[in-house]
Amino acid sequence: MSAVVSLFPDPRHSPAAAEMVGRVARALDVEPRAGTDGSWELCFELPYAQAHARVAEALTAVDRQWPAKVTLDYVLAV
Repeated sequence: MSAVVSLFPDPRHSPAAAEMVGRVARALDVEPRAGTDGSWELCFELPYAQAHARVAEALTAVDRQWPAKVTLDYVLAV
């Protein structure tokens, strides 16, 4: 199973969100993709619950104030 975790930037914090997503992607060793909806997508060959937990943990490690800068969402793919 594969999971795509999407991070949507808060428009008021977009530059800070972009930097944070880059740091999270490097920490997780994944390449972020630009979504067609303005999000950043992180793809994993993991069940969604595991992918979501890894991204949330990495976000917290990078910036404890991440909920003010990005919204964590997902798309589940089989």
